Parts: sequence; C-alpha cells; structure tokens
Amino acid sequence: MLTGSYDAGSKKITLYVNGVLQQTTAVQGVWQTTGGLQLGRVRYKNTWSDFWDGAISDVQVWDQALPATAVARLNGSGGTDAGTAAKRSWLLP
Repeated sequence: MLTGSYDAGSKKITLYVNGVLQQTTAVQGVWQTTGGLQLGRVRYKNTWSDFWDGAISDVQVWDQALPATAVARLNGSGGTDAGTAAKRSWLLP
C-alpha cells in the first residue's frame, strides 16, 4: 500500500509504503488549481504526459494530512480505516 501525505502548513510531503515511513521532504512551489484531481498522468507545458503504466485499485483522499498513526492504522486495516473518514474514495476495477 502506497500512501502519500502533503502537509500544506509545513509544506512537506511524506511517503509511506505498507504503513512504514520512507521519506519526508520539503516541497517547493506547489501550485494552486481549480481543476479536478488527476491520477496517473502529469501535466507539463499544457500537455498531459507520463501516463502511469500500471494498475490503480483503490484511491482515498482526505482534506487533512494524515499523521503516521493514521497511516499505520489504514495499512493495518487493509485500507479501510484510518480513524477519520476520507473526503472522497474510489474503488477502481
């Protein structure tokens, strides 16, 4: 299970693999957009590119950065319970 968490207050992104912290790093220059959430592709110079060559099966989005304890709980529950409800979720075929 891959989990990424972005904390807008500290401007840091954290990556977890199977509930285990892999790395936290500062993020410079996150842009604001009014468009919808895009998964599996990159927008570069007004062109969609770098399409994900793999499967995405379950996507959940929260309106807050999840702390490590919530990520561990999410992983331990098989992706069903972080202790706080996701803002949106999609189960993809």
